[in-house]
Amino acid sequence: MKLEKFFKVIFNNLPAKIISILIAFILFLIYQNNSKVETTISLPINFIFNESLIPLESLDKIKNVDIKVRSDRVLSEDEKGDFYATVDLSHVTLNDIETQKKVKNAEIKILNRSERTDFEVIPSKTSVSLTLEKKVMKEVPVFVQSSGRSPYGYREEITTFPGSVVIEGPQSVLMEVDKIFTMPIDLADAKPKETLSLNSLLTLGTDNKFPNVKFAIDEVVVNVRLMEIIETRRIDNISITVSNNPPYLIPKYNDVKGSVAISGSLLELENISSSDFFLVIYADEVNKPGVYTLALNVVLPKKNIKVLDISPKSIDVTFVEKE
Repeated sequence: MKLEKFFKVIFNNLPAKIISILIAFILFLIYQNNSKVETTISLPINFIFNESLIPLESLDKIKNVDIKVRSDRVLSEDEKGDFYATVDLSHVTLNDIETQKKVKNAEIKILNRSERTDFEVIPSKTSVSLTLEKKVMKEVPVFVQSSGRSPYGYREEITTFPGSVVIEGPQSVLMEVDKIFTMPIDLADAKPKETLSLNSLLTLGTDNKFPNVKFAIDEVVVNVRLMEIIETRRIDNISITVSNNPPYLIPKYNDVKGSVAISGSLLELENISSSDFFLVIYADEVNKPGVYTLALNVVLPKKNIKVLDISPKSIDVTFVEKE
C-alpha cells in the first residue's frame, strides 16, 4: 500500500511536474548566465609571416581584436594579460611567377597563457584578410627638409650622415620610393662661420602613403653650414694713374678708363663702385724719354676681393723731359 501510494504521488499530474522541472532548470541557466561577469579586453594581434613576405596594406585597421570574457568573477590585470591573439601565416609562400598573394579569412586564434577553461571568450572578429607581397630591400638617398631662410648674403650647405639609408618593404611599394626625408630643419638656427649639427628622425614624407616600410636606422645627423654667397662683377670707368716715374720725366697717355673683373662675397661687393678702385702704372724702370708699354695694376679697396681680369692689361705711355 505504501509503495502504491508513493507511485501515485509521483505520477499524479506528471506532465505539469515535468514542465515545472524544465522551467526551474531554464531559470537556473538564466540566473547562472546573468550572474557571470563580462570583461572587455582589446588585444593586439601578433602576425607571423614567412620571412620573405610582408603585408602590402597597412595593418592599422586590423591589428587589434576586442574580446569579451565571461567568468564568475572579475578578472585581475594579470589575468587579463594572459590573453593574447595571433594570426599565423608563416606557411604562406609565393611560387616563381607570383608577385603577391591574397589571404582571405585567416583565423585569429585567441589563446591564454594560464590555460584556464573556466571562462567563455567571445571575439569581435574571428578572421582577417590581407595581401602578402615579396619583401625587398633598397638603398635610397636622404633628402633634408628645411624651413626658414638663411641670412642675407649666405647660402646653406647641408649634408647628412649617412647620406643614404637602406629601407625594407613590399616590392611594389619600394618601386615608388626614390628618397626619404628628414624632419624639417629650421635654417634660422644656423649661424655664419659655425656648423649646426643635430639628429633628425626619418620619414617617407608628410602624406606617408607607403605602409609597412622600415628603415635600417631611425635617424641621421644633419650638418648645416652657412657659406658666403660669392659673386663676380665687372667694375668699369676706373681712372688710370702713373706712379713712381722719375721727377725729370712727364708721362703722357690717352685719357682712357679701365675696368676690372672681381669676385667676392655678396656682402662685400654690393656697395663697391668704380671710385673705390685705382688702376696704377708703375714706372720704376723708366729712366729716359721714350714710348713704353706698361702693365696696369689694380689697387683693391678690400683684401678679400679677388681680381679675375684687368682691361686693358697695358697701355702705351710717352715720357718726355720736364721743361
